[in-house]
This record gives sequence, structure tokens and C-alpha cells, in this order.
Amino acid sequence: MRDKVCKGCGRPLDRPVRLAIGRRYSRRYGWHNATTLACPNCNTWLRWHYQPHGYDDSDGVRIPRNVDELQEYAAACGSHFFDADTMRFFKSRVLDGVTIHDGRVYFVTSERNSGFGGDYSRRYTARVMCAGAHIDAIRGFQEYATAREARAAIAEATA
Repeated sequence: MRDKVCKGCGRPLDRPVRLAIGRRYSRRYGWHNATTLACPNCNTWLRWHYQPHGYDDSDGVRIPRNVDELQEYAAACGSHFFDADTMRFFKSRVLDGVTIHDGRVYFVTSERNSGFGGDYSRRYTARVMCAGAHIDAIRGFQEYATAREARAAIAEATA
């Protein structure tokens, strides 16, 4: 790791540790346990697995910094989260603005629950995207009534 310093705690990275980040699916391996390199002191993730052209910065990696880069990164990793058919099925939208904290990217989506009965209003989900385009909800699917509440949950999670 050529004399790097952790972006989370500022300590030198002599021996990064391999950290489990959950399960993911790939065409080559099927469902498997995904891992990433992390700082042994604060568990800040050190790198993203795929770097599309133009993503290099001084450290050799660059985390997606806006919604367009998120969508490009997810498509490059084989994720179908941002595909037009998937978004249309869930009546989903991605709100502008991302928050980057500890090697993770936080963003807000809105979905309209129309096919499963109940309320048909648009509700919001605070989400986090990790290395390898692993996307998960922070608390729960359609947990928030307004975008402001979802962004407040992201601010609370990153504090």
C-alpha cells in the first residue's frame, strides 16, 4: 500500500485488513460473500473494486461523487439497480445529491408502492452504496414520508 494514510483516522496504513461487506451476486461466482480492504483502526474502506476510465485521482481511486457517476459505476459492476426497467417497475426515482462518508456513498430514492396494496403515495428510502455496487437501505424500504426526513437520517448515520 505504498505509504498511504487512512482518510478516516489519518493513521498510516501498514497492514489493511479484509472486511466482510455482505453478500452479492455475480455472473461468474453466483451468490458469494463480498469483502474489501479496510483500515484496521477505524474500518474505513480503502478502495472500490472497479474503476471506470477517468476515475483515477492521486490515490489511484475515486468514489462516485454524483448520481450520474453512481449509475455509471453500478452498471460497470453489473448491478441492475439503476436500469430503466427496474426503476419503472418500482416507480422509483433517484434524488439529486450524494453524501460521501467512510468510503461509502449515501443517497435518497423515492418509490411509489402501487402493486402491493395499501397506500399509493410516494415514499422515500435512504440508501448506502459500498464497493462493488452493493446497495442497501439504511433503515428500511420506504421508511420516510418526505425527502427531508430521509436526508436527516443520512446526516445522522454519517455523524
